[in-house]
Amino acid sequence: MALPNAHVTPEIRRLNSWLDSLPTEALMAFPQPTPQDFAVFGGVIQIFNYIELNLRRSMAAFDAGGVLPSHLRRSARQLSGYKLTAAVRDTAAEIHRNTGLDGEAVAHLDAIALNQNMRNLLAHWAARRIPGEDYLVLLGKDERDAAQVLDGPLSVDTVAKAIVQASALAGLVDFLAPHQNWLAEKTSAWYGRYVEGT
Repeated sequence: MALPNAHVTPEIRRLNSWLDSLPTEALMAFPQPTPQDFAVFGGVIQIFNYIELNLRRSMAAFDAGGVLPSHLRRSARQLSGYKLTAAVRDTAAEIHRNTGLDGEAVAHLDAIALNQNMRNLLAHWAARRIPGEDYLVLLGKDERDAAQVLDGPLSVDTVAKAIVQASALAGLVDFLAPHQNWLAEKTSAWYGRYVEGT
């Protein structure tokens, strides 16, 4: 599972320093996310599920239409996450190589790729509210995830942590909606062109 790139602010640095001084059991005893937080998690996950569905439909349409670039023909259906988004972008660019992939498409696919890995955190890591703060701490014990952000394996008594600002996360649903809608429309057009021949 790919993790989002870190965006470290002075506030996150301060919180991370404090959280690093606490034992894992203290972190796990933090309050649960609010009902609104849980609704946001579900919204982000579902938007990305819908995005992934349309990315996969796009790749299937490209495959059916024989327009997949040669380097994607064997792996297209096994790709996930940002690699899947990049493959759709590469294929769309190949299709439009004479005219170039329009700026709108690039912007939508880049926005999807940039935020895609947040879905993985929300779906696979345990969230707790940091007391008195507008931040959540997400906790994970998967060694593959930890290897992406740590120099070595997790010790028996530690967990990997990610800090996310709750109010910024809430805005992600509204931010992603136009990208999700664009991809759904574009996928339908590609499907019509390459599968149905319309």
